[in-house]
This record gives sequence, structure tokens and C-alpha cells, in this order.
Amino acid sequence: MTFILLALGVSLAYGLMSGHSVKAKSAHSQPNIPAAASSSTTLAATQSLFIRPTTPIYALNSNNVIFVLWPGANSFTRLVRVTQVNGNLIGIDFRPADGNNNALYALTDTGTIYTIKLTPNGLGNATKVSDLSPRFPSGIQSLMDFNPVVNALRLIGSDRLNYAAVNSNGNLNATAIQTSLSYDPNDVNKGVMPHVSAGAYDSNAIGATTTRFYGIDYDLDTLVTIQPATPGGSSATGGGVLQTLGPLVTPDGQRINIDSTADIDIYSIPSIPSVGFANRLVIVTGQKFFKIDLFDVNPAVPPGSVTNIVAQGFTLPDDTNDIIDIAAASISYEAENATLGGGARVDASFPGFKGTGYANLGSGFAGGFVEFQVNQDSSGGGGYFLTYANGSNVNRPCNITVNGTVVLSFNFPPTGSWSNYTTYLDITKPINLGTAPGFRNVRITSTTAAGGPNIDNIRFGAN
Repeated sequence: MTFILLALGVSLAYGLMSGHSVKAKSAHSQPNIPAAASSSTTLAATQSLFIRPTTPIYALNSNNVIFVLWPGANSFTRLVRVTQVNGNLIGIDFRPADGNNNALYALTDTGTIYTIKLTPNGLGNATKVSDLSPRFPSGIQSLMDFNPVVNALRLIGSDRLNYAAVNSNGNLNATAIQTSLSYDPNDVNKGVMPHVSAGAYDSNAIGATTTRFYGIDYDLDTLVTIQPATPGGSSATGGGVLQTLGPLVTPDGQRINIDSTADIDIYSIPSIPSVGFANRLVIVTGQKFFKIDLFDVNPAVPPGSVTNIVAQGFTLPDDTNDIIDIAAASISYEAENATLGGGARVDASFPGFKGTGYANLGSGFAGGFVEFQVNQDSSGGGGYFLTYANGSNVNRPCNITVNGTVVLSFNFPPTGSWSNYTTYLDITKPINLGTAPGFRNVRITSTTAAGGPNIDNIRFGAN
């Protein structure tokens, strides 16, 4: 992929749970890790400097209610109570392969997977996907996260159970019971019973070729990982062998106390091809919200090597809504899963695209369009990455509108061939998404008889 314009004056450079439950810490000690201390004073002093995520963070409570922390907000907002499901919801996540943020996947304690609609038209509507057999029995003290490489669902309980819901000639229709969690025999916590009920995969987007699993042991207040079977590969999560990376601490080194229903998720920010993804891990535990830049974490250390894992955060209002799971919205939108009109169509004739296809805006006519429902805003500056192909020998002009208002016009230049997909970025010409919470309609429309390009995807920058 080639960047035809990089005006980089600035850098664009899950699990389960959080509630009010009280936990008893074990007596296990960890070598070379300082004693726990309160982080309240530190948070009060530093939260004004904390850069809040510019992608929405959705949350689930123990009463099947969905909440959202909108970009830049200080507290979660109630969206809807989900009523069309069989049982109690115990986990939620976005599926990277869907290429949009229109729906969450959710699991009930009865073993049924649903999608929950998030857009205003049909908010909270549930559609059954599949039934797990056998049922995952670990309840709310568990994690649920999609592996972006194999498009399967990871389920891990604080009771060490380790399941995967996979696609076997169907959609998440087969359950694999895999090896229960344990610590590496060379780990600082070897022989200790793991209590991991929060976890997520990085590189959380379509096109990821490898992914690493991170989790939190709420009893030890530590960040953990699972190493790949071979160096440079994806975490061998099915093997269940944990490695401690270190204790979670505030910027001044105070230990962070993790609740037994705390949860994490990871959102992945597009970066230049040689770097890949920039990954941000977010945590909700009790009344506190934290964020970790995983660029600062080295997961490829030998077992037994630990270091403090620094998390920055802020305090949520008193009523944290008994949150038991969170899901960070993706910042990547696939054109083949968007709304097309004006003669545009989904196509897959020219290889090199991400996902399952692209939006062909047509040749020889104006008015072909692709429209994305986007729930980011411009609090991150409105930066974007737009991947397209133009195999003709002329520019193909388009307007970009937000909720019907033209915010940008761009002449998509030729890319050499229809199979040469180019990623365009120009931070001097941001897409103004506005700052109001909620979804907005971002439409790309061809404006001349030359027609439009083939649009693969659009991704919005985030902190």
C-alpha cells in the first residue's frame, strides 16, 4: 500500500467486567513487585491531563443495559436495555470482520450469541446468531473477545475455563473447549491459580496478520499475556499458558487495585505500513477508567521478567452502573458493508482489497455513492485514512458529506491499476465529523461523468 500524501505534522501515532463487587486478594506475593498502594491521590492529580479516547467505549451492566462513553466524555450514558434475548447478557464485543460499528455481538448465560443493534433505527434489537454447545458456564466473571486473524470468539472465565466459538460451515456455530489457564512454569506466579476475567486481542481490525492476547489477573492486579507458539506469530491462546508482564501502576508508581469484574478492550489505530497498528488498551474497574499505550509494553520478554505497566486514567462518577463488560468501537469501516446507491455496487473483481470486497462507484456516470454510519467524532482532529483504487487515467472527483453537508471535495487521482489500492491521508484536509455524540452519515459521492473510484475502506484516527 502506498501513501500518496503524508502531511504528518502530528502523530497518529476485552475480557470482562467492572462493577462494585468486593474481592478478597490472595496472599500470594510476587518477587520484585512493590507493595500495593492506593491510586486515588494520583488520579486526582493527573486526570486533568488524561487524553480520553476519541472512539466510543460501549459497556454492559448486570441488568442487560448497554451504556456508552462518548468521545471526550467523563461518564457513561445509558443507551438501551436489551429485552429480546434468552437469559442474562454476560459479554459484548465488536467483530472486526463486520467492518462497521452498527452492532455488538453479545453472549448470554444460557449460551446464545446475539447481535445487538446500536444505530438509532432499531436500537437494542437482538438477532440470534447461534447457540453454544456445550454452553460456556463461567458467568459474568469472564471475558469475550474476537480474534481478528481467525474471526473466532475467545471465551475465558476466572475459573480458568478456556473456550473458543468458531465458524464450522456456519457462523460461530461450533464450540471448542481448550486448555484451561495456568502460569508458565518459569513465570513469577508459577503454581498460582489464575483469575483472569478481562482480556482482549490487539491489532483489532480487518487485515491483521498476527494478534497478541492481553489479560488482567484481578487477584494479582497484573497485566498478563499468552506467547505465540512461534516467535512473531499470534498468541497461542488455546494453549492457555499465561505469562506475567507486570503490575498495573499509575504514572507515579502507585499500584492499581483491579476489581473482580473489571474489563478491558483494545482499539487499534491505523499507522503507516511499516509500523502497523498502534494499540490502546482501556480498562474499567469500579469507578476508574484507565488507558495503556501498548507501544510502551514489551510482551516478548522471557518468563520471569516483570516491569511496572503504567496506566493513565480518571475517576468516573459515583454511579458506574454496575458495569460488567466493555467494548471499544472500531475506527475502521469497510465499504462493502456500508450503504451503496446511485449505481454503486459491491464488487470483488480486482484483488488487493481488505475484507470481502469494495464499493465500485461506477464509470461513465455521476452520483454513485457509498455511505458509512460512523460513531467517531472530530475530537481527535478529524484525521482519516481512505483506501481506494483508480485504474483509469483521469482523476475521479468526489464530494464527502457528513449528514448531507459537504465537508470536503477530493479528486481521486489514478493509482496505476484497479488492483493497486492506495491509502490517502492529508491531515491538512480533515473530515469534520462534528462533536455531537452518536452516529453520523459519512457519504462519498462521485460528481462527474468520469465516475468514481473503488473505495476499499475508511479509517478514522483516534487517541
